[in-house]
Amino acid sequence: MWNLSITSFKQITAFSIFLFSLLIFNCSENSNSPSGNDDSRPIDEEPPTNENVIQVNKLNDHFTIFSEPIGTSVNATLFSGSEGNLMIDTGYDTMVGELRDSINGINPVGVQFIINTHTDTDHRGGNNVLSGGGTILGHVNGELVYQNSNPGADVLAIDRSYIFNFNGESIRCLLRTNNGHTESDIIVYFPESKIICTGDLYISESFPSVSFARGATVQAHLMTLNYLINYFPDDITYIPGHGRPSTKEELTAYYSMVEATVEIVRNEMATGRSLEDIQRSNVLAEWNSWGTYFVDYNTNSWIRQIYLSYYGL
Repeated sequence: MWNLSITSFKQITAFSIFLFSLLIFNCSENSNSPSGNDDSRPIDEEPPTNENVIQVNKLNDHFTIFSEPIGTSVNATLFSGSEGNLMIDTGYDTMVGELRDSINGINPVGVQFIINTHTDTDHRGGNNVLSGGGTILGHVNGELVYQNSNPGADVLAIDRSYIFNFNGESIRCLLRTNNGHTESDIIVYFPESKIICTGDLYISESFPSVSFARGATVQAHLMTLNYLINYFPDDITYIPGHGRPSTKEELTAYYSMVEATVEIVRNEMATGRSLEDIQRSNVLAEWNSWGTYFVDYNTNSWIRQIYLSYYGL
């Protein structure tokens, strides 16, 4: 039970009034901050985002890009027409419900074909839900992955370029990629529509992703970019695995960036410098902005991919 003297009570009361006055003063100071920022979140907390909202980019009456703004912001592309729906990649498994609803909002007939540009989970996460009784087409090097992750599905694994007709388009699945990103890459070309889905052979707003541990090399990546530039019409539209769609002019500029950064790192290697020394020296400072789109594809990781690809040559 509390037993306070009058003197103690007066001291406590005075102290309480002081604390209350201090609180009012601080609130007043914050509301008149020169920054004009009324955001009371901690400074190390990111602003709220629409992480669970798929971004829809309708290119024309037949092609729609669904960009899933979580993780690495992967693109899944719908080709829709009188014969049904074809998906190039299916994004993350956590977003497949919203992706399915978005597809049904355009053409509610299910998905007849899925083409996976490679086996990375962020590009095939929705296969099991979306495939239904349709066909999943992928590189033969990913056949077991597609079969094991989609039991009972009709998996068509190709070991050479493959052409089939759907929705009035002669769709070409091209394997001339020489392990530019992984061991299971496919380029999907729609010649009548002049659209190419590149998968992660092209990431329009970031340094490349070259999975050295899976057999890919920077040399092969450069060859693939050169192929994409020189063997298709000038008015082609490139849909990358991540990032915004691009023109040939934009892809050409991207190739120049890749070529220039490779040359710089190779020149540093020729002097006998170690990987760690090259990374510390910030030799690619001019292009650092290309290493900010993804956390994992930063400047140092790109230097490492170049170093591993050319070491000993």
